Amino acid sequence: MRRVPHALLRRPALAGVSLIELMVGLAIGLLATLVITQVLRLYESQKRNTTAGADAQINGAVALHTLQRELQQGGWGLSSGAAAGCPMRYKLRAEPVAEQVTAAVQITDGTDGAPDELLVQRAGGKGFAVPLKIKGHFRNAVAFDLDGATNLDIRQGDLMLAVPRTLTPGSNWCVLFNISAPPDPANMEVLAHASDANGPWNHDGNVNPDLGSGLALYPGLTASTVAFEAGSHIVDIGQLVMTRYRLQGQQLQTQQRRFAATSTSTAWPADWTELQPHIVDLQAVYGKDDSTPRDQIADRWDAVAPASADAWARVVAVRVALVARSTHYEKEPVTRDRPDAEACAQGPSAAGNYPVWSPAGDGRWACLTVDGLTDWQHYRYKVFETVVPLRNMLWQS
Repeated sequence: MRRVPHALLRRPALAGVSLIELMVGLAIGLLATLVITQVLRLYESQKRNTTAGADAQINGAVALHTLQRELQQGGWGLSSGAAAGCPMRYKLRAEPVAEQVTAAVQITDGTDGAPDELLVQRAGGKGFAVPLKIKGHFRNAVAFDLDGATNLDIRQGDLMLAVPRTLTPGSNWCVLFNISAPPDPANMEVLAHASDANGPWNHDGNVNPDLGSGLALYPGLTASTVAFEAGSHIVDIGQLVMTRYRLQGQQLQTQQRRFAATSTSTAWPADWTELQPHIVDLQAVYGKDDSTPRDQIADRWDAVAPASADAWARVVAVRVALVARSTHYEKEPVTRDRPDAEACAQGPSAAGNYPVWSPAGDGRWACLTVDGLTDWQHYRYKVFETVVPLRNMLWQS
């Protein structure tokens, strides 16, 4: 057996790594850390963009759905006969006489491309908003005499809209009353609207409130003259519901007022309710039927308010566009400068990623206004656009 030298037995075992191996390992570790960091940053950036895009998609879709749902109800109870576009006068208790048009929707056009505002009106009663023909109604009368109709589900306190048979601008108009007593089951053709404690919307026709101000409440030159000729009608609207929408601080906001027998004021509430965040533009146009006779098809699209009852009755649709902004601020600009008018008119292909819409839906485009926002180029935008047929105008309901 071979003997191991004592010198070898006493020699310590070799262990550890060399300096070169250590430096190579550190270099590989640093390189791996750098790669992982870059991949993580890219992943997080893509995730933020995706999340921000999803937020914009949700905010825009919900905001558009809210407007669409409200617009579809516009004009309910206010569109039959000559009611559409009729100047409606009303007076609550001691307030002065006021007037507004009974339109399904009214657009307040923003100046220089600023966001528009919308006002939607509809009846809000529990009964049937059915036109009921009345006999000749004197200015100082305290009840409606129905002409062959019966008071279908009408209750004390319901608001009634009196509509003239033939609307003559400057001579007659619509008037808001309320039912002051429960209808008599034994006499279904009489509806009381006395100016007592139960009639806050009814006033003395002998005096005709605000006659000297140029905004008299009732038509008719004297107390004993006919204010609403035979063949005029009334509509049980129960309550009158008015809802406004606007953009403020990149928020879609709304407020509502209701005219009812229990109302204490006709003023709008002081506060607005926030509906959806990151909505930065709202544009709308009327769809107008210019055909003779009317065919209930929108021939022209613009934001010009109709100037007569006939013109209001020809508004059969509304086109709405909303712009939702992503919630993620990009370090580098991601939205190009606003194109010129010629490029905007060519549509999305020429405008790049700048938001555009087609007001008439005919292939002619226009740029929307987002370039006035702070850091607007560092956000992405999504346009939501739809056409809402005003079915109550089409059905005259």
